[in-house]
Amino acid sequence: MPGVLKYYYDKLVFSSTTTFKFFDDIGSSHLVNNLTKAGQIDERKQFDIHTLQFCAMLEAKSAGSEKQKVSAIVDFLEGIISLFVGGDPQLRVPVWMCPGGGGPVVANYADDESQSITLNGQPDPTKVFVLDPPITIPPGSSFNVVLDYAAAPALWSGAYPFMWMVLGGREY
Repeated sequence: MPGVLKYYYDKLVFSSTTTFKFFDDIGSSHLVNNLTKAGQIDERKQFDIHTLQFCAMLEAKSAGSEKQKVSAIVDFLEGIISLFVGGDPQLRVPVWMCPGGGGPVVANYADDESQSITLNGQPDPTKVFVLDPPITIPPGSSFNVVLDYAAAPALWSGAYPFMWMVLGGREY
């Protein structure tokens, strides 16, 4: 049985903290995440995670300097992503290992004439961190992804950051 191709995603709004937990809560809509139960998939199903993608988007209503934008990307790249299944760590990887284009993006929208975007590669949904062999979430097991930083990434006034975590794989 080949299983069904499936993606689980979660979106968090950045706050000045050093730890972010994805898939730890049910979102208010499918625009936030697609879980029906916090930290769990359907209890009758198994999910084999083949890909992981992290993307941080920093929208700015006020113009940050080029130095501030580059600094924000560097700060986001210095995090550690940990994937837990049933409370046990299954993967720990630095954010900078996420492929360029699947990572942090800074967009400045101070006004119509001074829009700029700073990113770590051309945005592309196919740029994912591939897990080989895949990590399995057995039926009924809990899971989450934790993003840790030694210090909260620095942002400038007017920046509105949010982050996406996407797990892709097969559900059986």
